Amino acid sequence: MQNYPATALVILAGGKATRMNGVNKLLQRFDHEVQLLKIINAFQGYVQEIRINSHRDYAQYSELIPDIRCFKDNSAGFLGPLIGMQTA
Repeated sequence: MQNYPATALVILAGGKATRMNGVNKLLQRFDHEVQLLKIINAFQGYVQEIRINSHRDYAQYSELIPDIRCFKDNSAGFLGPLIGMQTA
């Protein structure tokens, strides 16, 4: 395994999910696995910390991964993914 500098993975999950009728994509199963777990398994060993930028579903995230760190945007409302990146 390569030696990487200390790196965090931030998953931007703060959208309104309008194309999914309000369903949180990160909590859906794809290929028999919850998408959040699939992402975490893919990056395990490459990042030191994984965070989720979201405005909802913190309890479900913590249920899947007890030590996951979740945070909201610094600005109120749905201002898009760039605000999530700025907050991170």
